[in-house]
Amino acid sequence: MDAHADNDVVHVAFLPTPGMGHLIPLAELAKLLVSRHPITVTFITFAESASKAQKAFLDALPPTITSLELPPVSLADLPPDARIETRISVATARSLPALRTILKTLQQSTRLAAFIIDLFATDAFTVSKELGIPSFLFFTSNLLCLSLLLHLPDLDASTTCEYRDLPEPLQLPGCVPVPGPELIQPVQDRSNDAYKWMVHHGKHYRDADGILVNTFRDLEPETAKIMDEEDDERPPVYLIGPLIQSGSPDVESVNCLSWLDKQPRESVLYVSFGSGGTLTCAQLQELACGLEMSGQRFLWVIRSPSDHESSANYFNATSIDDPFAFLPEGFLERTEKVALRPVMSADGVYKGEEIARVVKELMEGEQGKRVREIAKELQDRGTRALMENGKSCMVITELANKWRSAVTDKL
Repeated sequence: MDAHADNDVVHVAFLPTPGMGHLIPLAELAKLLVSRHPITVTFITFAESASKAQKAFLDALPPTITSLELPPVSLADLPPDARIETRISVATARSLPALRTILKTLQQSTRLAAFIIDLFATDAFTVSKELGIPSFLFFTSNLLCLSLLLHLPDLDASTTCEYRDLPEPLQLPGCVPVPGPELIQPVQDRSNDAYKWMVHHGKHYRDADGILVNTFRDLEPETAKIMDEEDDERPPVYLIGPLIQSGSPDVESVNCLSWLDKQPRESVLYVSFGSGGTLTCAQLQELACGLEMSGQRFLWVIRSPSDHESSANYFNATSIDDPFAFLPEGFLERTEKVALRPVMSADGVYKGEEIARVVKELMEGEQGKRVREIAKELQDRGTRALMENGKSCMVITELANKWRSAVTDKL
């Protein structure tokens, strides 16, 4: 950055929705922008997601990345069982006046070139469009999920039954067919406000000047071809991933890495459901039993279960209760050294025996060997995508140049 004159530097504002799993990839994008281009960044965060972990994470970012916090808004009028998608969406809508003030201030104090929002905050487009700021959506998930949400408003208008009751799998352009019961959880109950918000966001994705997706071409080649085509119904799509956390690990990670270094190569199964994903008590028990019965080494990111909310840890990635208290008795003592699909039982829970079968096949079987080979190949391609002159790196450079040119043209 020192090599660039101050008047060459442009600014980009980010609005991540709560959840470390959303903040981390956005931060990785920000780090790439400020390290490779004359760009500075401001993160605008929600008070509802404030935590020691988030503050420490933001404080550790480069000095060219700063952060501001929106004032808290009341969600007390929402029902106790309101889903996380509803809570985030309502918090965004109620934060628009404060967001307008922050963006206007950034316009006055910086050469604000772009505003990038997370996938649940599309109401923020009303403010950025009003202020004339180029606005982009950052989509944390993959192209299949993006395609679903882009088509959701049309599906909502043309379908009357619940998607789990569709007689045939859903066929989206360029995507593998997806059976209705396997669609993402927020669209599985059309009477819930969370579903209505998902339809709302799907409509407003089209308001973006572009959609940045945390994936790479070799991972979803057929869907990427479809997204390459010009379409008046949606903005251009930019593949900029895979953006994953880099930098120094925390103390717990160091302890895990020390243990991993002592294990045979490719002998450990990693089990995680994201920064906010939460299992029910029954699911956690069955998973624990399945991992134990498999006889395989594993590293499990475990969180306290919840029988009421599958995203119970979303606003705060720290478990409220001690998660080990929910494990089967003696589990820790018995298992101190030990992307195939299991079959779900009729009650909607994956049973321990089925989990054990799939884990053992993944780690020891011929089918599992092929899966691991494919995963290794995709890992290599993903790494190359973000290297200098890699496909994703070149897309990020294209965006950075576009933002700088737009600001220069206004002068």
